[in-house]
Amino acid sequence: MVRRNGAGLILCALLALCAEAFAGNAHSAPANPPWESLNPDQQRILGPLAADWNQLEAERRKKWIGIAAHYPKMTPEQQQRVQSRMREWASLTPEQRTKARERYHQIRKLPPKERSDLKHKWDQYDQLSDEERKALREKRRAAQAKEKADATIKPDTPPKQ
Repeated sequence: MVRRNGAGLILCALLALCAEAFAGNAHSAPANPPWESLNPDQQRILGPLAADWNQLEAERRKKWIGIAAHYPKMTPEQQQRVQSRMREWASLTPEQRTKARERYHQIRKLPPKERSDLKHKWDQYDQLSDEERKALREKRRAAQAKEKADATIKPDTPPKQ
């Protein structure tokens, strides 16, 4: 199931932070390699991005190659999380990806303490079961619907004469 709400955007923003951290491993990679030039291990690891790979900008390809280079050193749980997040990223619309990138830039501007707190909250969310996540999403949707209803201007009824 693809999360496309605020938590999903935060997830994508955090994935982008990880991609930036691992991009340093990709400095020796070609500037803008097409999918066909990736080695079989890179293609296997980056498989969820295959359909969009050749449309990605050079810098994004470089970051993903950095993740692929670090991938074998990850624990199985980390590898599973990266694969899951890549699939989620690949399933986002261009507009959702833009929002995720904007959120990423907002997170990068936060003071380190606030960023750490946000990461801690995300880690807590990431540990929730699917049922608990669903309950939180439904609770959030209900709160948003209530806010929207409260913000709606209700026309005044004319006074009775």
